[in-house]
Amino acid sequence: VEDSPEPLKELRRLVTLQRAYNHMNNGDLAVEHKDNEAALQEYSAAEQLAPDSAEMIFWHAVALVNMGKVDVSLPLFQKVFKMDENWRTLVPRLPKSGLLPDDPKLMEKITRNPDLSGVPAKATSPCPQNPECSVASYQDASGVMVSYCAC
Repeated sequence: VEDSPEPLKELRRLVTLQRAYNHMNNGDLAVEHKDNEAALQEYSAAEQLAPDSAEMIFWHAVALVNMGKVDVSLPLFQKVFKMDENWRTLVPRLPKSGLLPDDPKLMEKITRNPDLSGVPAKATSPCPQNPECSVASYQDASGVMVSYCAC
């Protein structure tokens, strides 16, 4: 804070962010105690304090999936993926740690990019992260070539 050009503004930002994390932690505790209503209130409070935090939105969406509210979680996941594609990469890794159900169809539903539905794609090369996956490409409306993979 002391090296910030606006230390009071930075301090307010940090205090607000800490309050948001406190709400997230309270939401996690509520989930552990099977109090879904309190958990959702806490996650929403966290998001209100830090609306630009992909992390807050992502873990809220994960909690919704675990509460059986997959359809409610999908717009939140898509919002996070638009903020930072790295979160999409994390999703398929979560079942191994027990943070999401081990259900391939669910993983595909969460990670599917709705903007790519119906877009013809052609596999072009193996994925550098997973040799069993392939990178596909398509040309968007502006003529730009876009590549993506399912993993």
